[in-house]
Amino acid sequence: MADWYYTIGPKRAGPVDEEIIRRLIETGHVTRDDYLWHEQMTDWEKAGLNRVFADSFASLALGSEEQRVAPKPFFLPARPWRRLWARLFDLLMMSPLFTIVGHDILVAAYLYFHGNRPGLLLAALVLYLMLISLAAMIPAICMALFGTTPGKAIFGVWVFAPHESFWPRFRFYFGREYRVWFWGCAMGIPPLFILTFLFQYRRLKVDLNASYDRERSSVLVLRPSRIAALIMVPVMLLLIGCAIVNVSDYRSDERITASHGALPVPSYESVPFDRMVVPNLTPTDSTKTWVNPRSGRGARISKIWEHPYNDSSKDTFVFRAPTLGMTALVSHELIGNDGADPTAYLKDLERRVGHIMKSTSDWGAAYVNGVQIMRVSGIATTASETRAELTVFMRGGNAWLALIVTPGNSELQSIERKNFLSAIFGTVN
Repeated sequence: MADWYYTIGPKRAGPVDEEIIRRLIETGHVTRDDYLWHEQMTDWEKAGLNRVFADSFASLALGSEEQRVAPKPFFLPARPWRRLWARLFDLLMMSPLFTIVGHDILVAAYLYFHGNRPGLLLAALVLYLMLISLAAMIPAICMALFGTTPGKAIFGVWVFAPHESFWPRFRFYFGREYRVWFWGCAMGIPPLFILTFLFQYRRLKVDLNASYDRERSSVLVLRPSRIAALIMVPVMLLLIGCAIVNVSDYRSDERITASHGALPVPSYESVPFDRMVVPNLTPTDSTKTWVNPRSGRGARISKIWEHPYNDSSKDTFVFRAPTLGMTALVSHELIGNDGADPTAYLKDLERRVGHIMKSTSDWGAAYVNGVQIMRVSGIATTASETRAELTVFMRGGNAWLALIVTPGNSELQSIERKNFLSAIFGTVN
C-alpha cells in the first residue's frame, strides 16, 4: 500500500496510509481543494479529483466542507503517559544492544577504578558515546523510513517531520533523539534521569512543549496500529519472558554465591621476581611435605613454594613461589548434594574470580593423577602478559579448586605448575 502525502493549507504532511487519508476526509481536515501525492503519481493532485478517494467525498454528509461548523478533532497532542509507554517499548526492543555494550562499559569502568588501568576510562567513555549514538540512530532510521517506530505505532504516537526526502527526515529525527537523551533521559545517569522525567512530565501536563521538541504540534496522536500491535506485542512478551528467565538464573547464581561466600584471591603483583632470571633456572628435586588440614593427607611439593600464609584455615590456602613469580590459591567449597548442577557452579565460580582473571577459553575436561577435572584458562585482568589458570575437581558435593597465576610461560613455570597441581589434588578427598 502506497504512503500518501497531503496538504492542510500551506503545510505538507505524511507519509500516512490510505486509511488515515480517509479519516482526514471524513473529519473535514482534508478538503477537495487540498492536495494529495504518492510515489506512483507524477505530480500533486487535488483530493477532490483523486479517484482513490472519490467514494470518501461522495459519502460525506449533505453540505459543503466550508459549511461545517467544526470538524471532529483528529490530531491531538500526545499526552505524557502515552509517549512514555511508546518510548519504553522502543527501549525494550533495543535492550540486547544495551546489555552487550553496557556490560563492556561497566567492565572497563570497574577495571579502571579497581585495576589501575587509566586507559580504560577513556574506553568506557567512548563505548558510552557509541551506545548513545546507536540508541539515537536506530529509531531515527526507523522513523525516516517508515514514519514511526514499533512502540509509537502500537500506542498511536506520530512525530511530524517537516520534510519529505529521507536524509532531511533522518537528520531531523536523529537530532531529536539526541535531545531526548540529553533533556529527557539525562544521558542515562541514574540520579538525574528521574528529575528530567518529572520535569518533562510537568511541562507536558500543562500543555507546554517538551524541552526537546521545537513545536508542541510535532508530537501527535493517531489511531494505534492494530497490525503493529499484533506483531510487536508477542515480541514484547517474548522479551519479558527472556528477562524473567535471566532473572531466575541470576537469583540461582546468587544462591550459589551466598552459600560459598566471597572467594579470597591473593595479590600476585606483590611477589618479587626477575623475569630475566626465570629462563636460566633449572628444576629442583628438593621437596617438602605439606599436609592438607581438611583431609589430613600429605603432599610432596617443591621447596620453591612457600608455606601457606593462613594455616589456621581449613578451606583456603595460599602458596607463593617468589623465584618464579607464581601465586596459587587452593580452596575447598561445598556445592550441595550429588544432584547439584556443576555447570551452574562453574559459571558462578568463573564470575567470582572475574576481578582477577579474564577467561580466554571455555571450560574443558582434563586429567590430573588419572582423575577428571575441569579447567579454564585466561589472563590476569591487570596484566595481559600474566597467565591465569583455574582448575576444579568436583566429587560428592565437594569442590576443590586451584587458581594459579603465572607471569610469563617458561618451561620451568609450566613444569612447576603441573607438579604442584598433581601434588595438591592428591590430598583431596
